[in-house]
Amino acid sequence: MADSIDPRDFGRLEAKVETLEMLVAEQTETLKRMADRLEAMSELLSQARGGWRTLMWVGGAVATVASAITWAINHLALKP
Repeated sequence: MADSIDPRDFGRLEAKVETLEMLVAEQTETLKRMADRLEAMSELLSQARGGWRTLMWVGGAVATVASAITWAINHLALKP
């Protein structure tokens, strides 16, 4: 019951396995690089989100102060 394995077939299988191992290693490296880029993009977006929040806060504060000054000029000005 001992089936003999053809050395040529075994060699082909070994070559295919080596090729697949190399492909998996290359894909693993590619996935690592993609993960690093994704993390960098996520960090950049997080910083941008904080910047937009700050700009909106400053814009709201400036609009409030400008409105108060305009109201004061219109209502508190000396009228002849």
